[in-house]
Amino acid sequence: MWNDIETNKERAARRDRLLLMAREWKDRRGLARMLGLAGSSSLFELRGLATKGSLEQHYLRWSRARVAVEASALAAMLLVIGESVSWVVDRGAPLAAVGERWAYTLGLAKPPVPKLVEIPAGSFQMGSDKESFSKPVHPVTFTQPFSLAATEITFREWDACVADGGCDYRPADQGWGRATQPVINVSWQDAQVYTRWLSRRMGKVCRLPSEAEWEYAARAGTTTE
Repeated sequence: MWNDIETNKERAARRDRLLLMAREWKDRRGLARMLGLAGSSSLFELRGLATKGSLEQHYLRWSRARVAVEASALAAMLLVIGESVSWVVDRGAPLAAVGERWAYTLGLAKPPVPKLVEIPAGSFQMGSDKESFSKPVHPVTFTQPFSLAATEITFREWDACVADGGCDYRPADQGWGRATQPVINVSWQDAQVYTRWLSRRMGKVCRLPSEAEWEYAARAGTTTE
């Protein structure tokens, strides 16, 4: 009998606590009202104390909804963190690349792309008589202008392709540095992947230059070796 009295006494105290919390919550407004809801630990202690249709039941219903939203948000956050860590490990990228990746994904920033220079139409003598692999010297004519990147593709531009999801391969720099250094350790196939991504990003058809296009642009009107 004494145990029953003590049990009911504790239950009555918890019920009074619930009623007080519900009344305080009802009088709050805005963000304060949301913060006044019960947390998961309190919900466990207050379960089964509210009567049907009461203010306390309404309060507990909203509290359970808040806990569910918080749990979903936490699960989503852990999922994003886990996926980001996996992405970094798979590509050997630094953690800083995760921020760039999400900035590009959410449209908060644009990945760096090569600066293009227009090469005018014209003719030139291609090849050299001094090297067997360059013989014979022969005329080449370009009837239409074309554009070429002002510099070699840099590590910064290539890493942007990786962060933006266009390239899977993050090449090593051999300890020479990245940033504006020309990208190395990439194959012809890797370059095709990069140019496809670049085409989507720039809204233009991008490709590797032909040997004739490269020599014509590099000569810049000269005829020396």
